[in-house]
Amino acid sequence: MFNKETMRRFWTKVDSRGDCWLWTGGQRGNGYGCFKVNGKVLSAHRVSWVIKHGEIPTGKLILHKCNNRSCVNPKHLYVGTHKDNVADAIRAGTHYFAKKSYFNTNSARKGTENGSSKLDNIKVRDIRMLRKEGMGCRELGRLYSVDHSIISEVVNHKIWKHVT
Repeated sequence: MFNKETMRRFWTKVDSRGDCWLWTGGQRGNGYGCFKVNGKVLSAHRVSWVIKHGEIPTGKLILHKCNNRSCVNPKHLYVGTHKDNVADAIRAGTHYFAKKSYFNTNSARKGTENGSSKLDNIKVRDIRMLRKEGMGCRELGRLYSVDHSIISEVVNHKIWKHVT
């Protein structure tokens, strides 16, 4: 638990005028507020939870109902797991994979329709042929400027399945 002075210092860095109570102190690069206690930097929303509800259960996370990383309103916070956090982020469209449409196979762009692809149908066919001839995945990766794990997935038809 935190002493009264630490709690007073914490709440001076909160703008509680709106529904979300916004952290006005320091922030990490990912947008989460941070607060220093006894030389240790803690996440502001986690400190808010501890002040209001007590210790966080071991192995649990403090999640935002409002999906606002700078919010420290205890009413907007809840205890959850990593799985809960990922599911929330996917639902909100803020998870990396959700942004890339990997979880929505109907809208995911495949092959050359994906603007970030370094490969095309011809290169995929060449990679598969060169691998059959004995060239290694690491060597092919260097040749085509992609990671060797991508080469392995191409060769094993885990990606670029539409290319025969």
